[in-house]
Amino acid sequence: MLTVFIVLVALFVIALMVNTNIERNKAARLHQLSLKSSEALAMASMYKMRLAAMSPEEAFIETLADEEREKYLSLTTVLERLSFTVDIAENRIKKQSNAIQQLNKSLNA
Repeated sequence: MLTVFIVLVALFVIALMVNTNIERNKAARLHQLSLKSSEALAMASMYKMRLAAMSPEEAFIETLADEEREKYLSLTTVLERLSFTVDIAENRIKKQSNAIQQLNKSLNA
């Protein structure tokens, strides 16, 4: 009977030690997760401040992935070239329109 009692007490002590060890591991993991969470919040705050200091276009470009950023910059370059070409064509049309108006005035005079 005493042997059974000793075995039961030993099993209880072992179970208590195992449970304590499991709880200690859980606490350590929670502490690590808390540290990672704090670090992530600090990084997000720094990133948010950095984006707030940028112009809207720079902030938008910053949020794009590398491949998307390349495509966006390529498209904006093409659009700038097209805009420049349209401006040149518009100036030529204005010059021709002025020349036609001058010609029309000289013919009517």
